[in-house]
Amino acid sequence: MTDREFTIARLIQDDCFKAVEKELDKHQTTITAQQTIIQYLERTVSELKDEVAALVARPAGSTSRTPRSVKINPPETFNGDRAKGDSFLQSVSLCILGNPADFTDDATKITFTLSYMTEGRAVQFRNEALEYTSQHGERYKWTTFEAFKMDFRAEFTPLDAKADALTVLHSKEFYQRRGEALDDYIDRLRSLARKSAMDTFGTWVVTKFKEGLLPDLQIVVRDMSSPPDRGSPEDWYKRFREIEAQRAEFKVHYRASPSPAAPPPRSQPLARPPPPSTRISTPFSGQTPASKPTSSITPMDLDRARSQRLPSGACYLCGEMGHQKRDCPRKLQVTDWDTEELEEELARRYDEAKLRQHEAEVAATGAAAEEDFGTPSL
Repeated sequence: MTDREFTIARLIQDDCFKAVEKELDKHQTTITAQQTIIQYLERTVSELKDEVAALVARPAGSTSRTPRSVKINPPETFNGDRAKGDSFLQSVSLCILGNPADFTDDATKITFTLSYMTEGRAVQFRNEALEYTSQHGERYKWTTFEAFKMDFRAEFTPLDAKADALTVLHSKEFYQRRGEALDDYIDRLRSLARKSAMDTFGTWVVTKFKEGLLPDLQIVVRDMSSPPDRGSPEDWYKRFREIEAQRAEFKVHYRASPSPAAPPPRSQPLARPPPPSTRISTPFSGQTPASKPTSSITPMDLDRARSQRLPSGACYLCGEMGHQKRDCPRKLQVTDWDTEELEEELARRYDEAKLRQHEAEVAATGAAAEEDFGTPSL
């Protein structure tokens, strides 16, 4: 083997060794993070075992309880979504604050946070951090956990949350949605005002609050005789919470109140007349004119039926006195009628229709008879 070939082989060997060492460093950091999680879980299991042993050893009837430490749910895995960055960092901070004995130094806190960055852009951020440790021989490039959080926020939180929130407040996107509770609308408005740094301008926030209310609540604003201070959003929130509570109480009371008394019974509907069965024949000889239908109902019967159907001055719709059909309170309350009332109303309307039909037939029969008798055939 020549010197050149030997040198090339040596360089290749050195590169292989460096690559292997880098991979070992990455695996070592991952193992350290997993060990931190395992220690946390082992501590939790140990505490649960102690509590179970204390419960078993406690005498029967004893009401004393063994004090227990706070159990904090671990954060969910993070994928690098900017909209979820603040929430993930808050979950990590809460877990660290709830278990101070498990996180005694900043490196452990950083390792714990990186161990949950397992998806999307978060994986690249974690890999870059591990690569730095392998190249520089240090634990991490961040000397404190606060420095790590600053870089995390710069990478995984909205680029300009203030401008985004202000853009929403200048659009209709923040308006109260149909069916949305008032408290939810107030919470959204508060959050947007805080993010946009406009929460200190009370008059502006009150203006936006009134602008985004549902139309029925804007009517309440218009009709207010003594509105709250226009520079105090909290006073407006309180006043409208009271209004919403009163409206909810009214709805409950209205649904629980008994239904109005049934109207007095209507007069008995007119019996349906039989179909016409007789025909008018002409007395003239020689020719038989075309027969015309007639009815057994006479004009006197029609007048008598009208007088029996409704008293004078009564409503044509419900039969009650004191108002006309166009002002009847039961005109649009068909859904409140029971089955008997509906059947009675349908029968009444059917009888009236048949009565009008027979009136037309009688009128037509009389006109035809006058024409036949007035022009006899010779």
